Amino acid sequence: MQLNAELVVIDESDARQIADLYNLNKTGFIRILIKAKQKGHINSVKRYLDAAIESGFRINTKLYKVIIEKTGEIG
Repeated sequence: MQLNAELVVIDESDARQIADLYNLNKTGFIRILIKAKQKGHINSVKRYLDAAIESGFRINTKLYKVIIEKTGEIG
């Protein structure tokens, strides 16, 4: 808020609730990956998502599969 940021990137549910209290415009890591692929900045969401998971990022298995399917990266 001190920076007057137009957008905050947060994934934790508690932090998202606080952002809602302050009416902050927010997005998550996965949405950024999807947008980056749509705009041609990256070729694979799966590649970066897998690297994040290896580094400790946690994601529900069902959500992971949905993301991979919707981005056309099955397999």
